[in-house]
Amino acid sequence: RGLLNAIEIQPREGKDAYDFCLMLMERGLLAKPTHNNTIRLAPPLCINDAQIAESVEIIRDCARLF
Repeated sequence: RGLLNAIEIQPREGKDAYDFCLMLMERGLLAKPTHNNTIRLAPPLCINDAQIAESVEIIRDCARLF
């Protein structure tokens, strides 16, 4: 078993899930685009609270810029 989540976005101004994943990667968070509007997140089972908080902050920053 593992932790698997997804974020659904609305593509805008020619940018889609792939572009969002590139933004995440530039900030140190790896994710996989699925279709044009879904981003898959599959963190390891040994993730800790600090890593989750850092990941959420990276996602928030990217969402503000997207």
